[in-house]
Amino acid sequence: MKKDYDYHVVSIFNCNVGNPEQHVTYLLSVHDGQPVALVDQTTNGSDCMVKETVNQEVRTAFANIYDGNY
Repeated sequence: MKKDYDYHVVSIFNCNVGNPEQHVTYLLSVHDGQPVALVDQTTNGSDCMVKETVNQEVRTAFANIYDGNY
């Protein structure tokens, strides 16, 4: 991968949890050669506030896929 960016997003998964303002968006990324599952759950405005997810199931599943173990 090119070194132009800190994070390389390789997949995005979005789930609307009711109305369009309630969502969970995962950005499955690679950072420094390691899989990182980021999440956005902002509900107020158009800014995207992304952080590493605390959802261990998503983190583990993405790491397994990244490592070819899925």
